[in-house]
Amino acid sequence: MIMGIIAASMLAFAHPSAAEKPSSARVVGDRVNLRAKPELTSEVIGQVMDGDSLAVLDVQDEWIRVVPPDSLEFWVHRDFVDGDKVTTRKLNVRAGAGINYNVVGMLSRGDSIERRGTFGEWIKIAPVDQSSVWVSKSLVELTYPSQPLPPPPVAEPIPAPAPSTAGEPAERTPVFTPPPPEPVVEEGARIAVDPLEGLELIPLAGQGRTVQREGRIKRSPWLFFDKPAPYRLVRRHGNKIETICFLKGNSTQLEALEGETLVVHGKEYWVEGVKQPLILIETIEKKVLF
Repeated sequence: MIMGIIAASMLAFAHPSAAEKPSSARVVGDRVNLRAKPELTSEVIGQVMDGDSLAVLDVQDEWIRVVPPDSLEFWVHRDFVDGDKVTTRKLNVRAGAGINYNVVGMLSRGDSIERRGTFGEWIKIAPVDQSSVWVSKSLVELTYPSQPLPPPPVAEPIPAPAPSTAGEPAERTPVFTPPPPEPVVEEGARIAVDPLEGLELIPLAGQGRTVQREGRIKRSPWLFFDKPAPYRLVRRHGNKIETICFLKGNSTQLEALEGETLVVHGKEYWVEGVKQPLILIETIEKKVLF
């Protein structure tokens, strides 16, 4: 019976559109490697820390292509640079000081470089515009851009009265605007309420942005006096269980999914007096563990 409820719950939530690309990736682990290629065998160019934000360029299976942080350092051959200007038509930017390192970017004739050092025949430079690195999808949380609201409907103008004839005032046709109909509520039906009613939101820019969070769903302990919702997402950090966010949605579905590892998409809100955000659920994916 429980499995049937879970299956029905999964079908009730739609997946994000395949055309929707995440805008940023938040690092969720300490000393996460950035690699030259989307492979575990590729060289490590640098590392980022828990909470760092990376701009997303592309998503490929289990890897995310991101804009290199300014802390990274790349390399170009000195024979093709004169006075910090590129002298060849195309110049490869590499992950290390040697032709055996992977290409991570490209420069064109006339482009400027920011020199940071030298090693033999190679020049160490800052990241360039036409460059990218890769990070494992399992070590970041993706953030999706908010969808713009549709424009409000435009009221049709009321036609002007016809001009008068023979010097007499024109006859005006009375315009009757019917009152809006009263909402019909059948006996026993529930009246929709604001899901955030009763919560005092912090006046911050970005309230209600679309986010993605991953973790195990658990019931909020009774000791959490400031809890804004009865369920939450958690993750293990060492020997501790950390709360990622609180969840606001269908209580029956959340109860059936308790203990499961999920990927939740929804609107993020920050509530006064609460350290973690509240996610107003839009879609849920069940995380498949291999």
